[in-house]
Amino acid sequence: MFNGMTLPPDLTPRSARCRGALASCLLAAAAASGCASHPSQTSLAAMPLVASGVEQGAPPPGAAQARYQISLGDEIEVRYLQLPEYNTSVTVAPDGTVVLPYLDSVTAAGRTVDELRSALEDGYTALLASAPDPAGKRYLININDQLEISFPYNPEYNTRATVRPDGRISLPLVASVIAEGRSPEEVEAELQTHYARHFADPVLAVSLARASSTAVMHEGRRKRVPLAGMTDLYVRLRSAQTPKIFVGGEVRNPSALAYSPMLTSLQAILSAGGVVKGGDLDNVVILRKGSGGTPLYMVKDLGADIRGTQPAAANAQRPGMDDVVVAAEPTDTRVLTNDTVLQPFDVVIVPKSTIARVRDVLDQYLFDLLPPLRNASIGFSYVKPVGTQNVRQTNITEP
Repeated sequence: MFNGMTLPPDLTPRSARCRGALASCLLAAAAASGCASHPSQTSLAAMPLVASGVEQGAPPPGAAQARYQISLGDEIEVRYLQLPEYNTSVTVAPDGTVVLPYLDSVTAAGRTVDELRSALEDGYTALLASAPDPAGKRYLININDQLEISFPYNPEYNTRATVRPDGRISLPLVASVIAEGRSPEEVEAELQTHYARHFADPVLAVSLARASSTAVMHEGRRKRVPLAGMTDLYVRLRSAQTPKIFVGGEVRNPSALAYSPMLTSLQAILSAGGVVKGGDLDNVVILRKGSGGTPLYMVKDLGADIRGTQPAAANAQRPGMDDVVVAAEPTDTRVLTNDTVLQPFDVVIVPKSTIARVRDVLDQYLFDLLPPLRNASIGFSYVKPVGTQNVRQTNITEP
């Protein structure tokens, strides 16, 4: 027995040569084996990920299929039902965000379409709630705005003028008037001065027929405010990247598989050629992007499914694992499984087993450096307490 590993019983001692020379290598192997006695904890500790707590596992029979989560490169269409002029289509950027009118960057990757719609509605609602009071804001005319000039007593002079790129408007009987950067009331006062040369008592009104911007002046600063109708919107997925499942680690053919609904982790591993010698199905790692693009991981004991046994209690309690369905009574007919339904772009990793990692340590630090030692026997002994006595046990391995 070596740190929880039982050596094959048919390996009998042949010689004790090289023991002194190999003592330090064996200590290194023992340390590596001891550190690897909890493979899932070691591998997960090395991952720069956020533990997901309890992530959604395989649904019971008849459960609804997992909703599609938006991914990088997907094209999203947003329609503003009351303000169709703002309708747009945006592509999810490499950082997982989209940019829409009046909003800062909004995270889209990792969310469902419904979750993104709710986030946009919340964003517009918050902007409207923080908008300045009507009494404290003032609109200033911009280029391409359309102004309506009305003469109640001389309707033949009524006209609509568009603010030119130079910021001016042209009207009958008067020279060009600067409108950009001024309020409609200020333009109206200047026009009354100009038309006083043609009418004894000119009466006119200037109104904004069409605004090219929603920016207003508030407390001496220019501020854009959203329109109330923006909270009434519709979001749909216009086009999506081809979803895939990535399978790697100790499998025969590491590859990217085409995603299909209800594809499970065990099915994906079998589609990648199955597990090679040294693969550990008891600690399969599934990486996934959660809501908002947060990295999540799960650890699955798929070996228990293959053996037809219950997973170990310790495994079921480790952070990052799904809840394990345990039969409450012998008559319980629920399916006991750790096999998980995958979501698009999940990554399934089959790690190496403990003995495979020890073998790699010996190959890297011993046999590759000293090839003749591949034909040498290696022996070691240790003291094991049995009851009130200490029993010395010696193990010898031969290639």
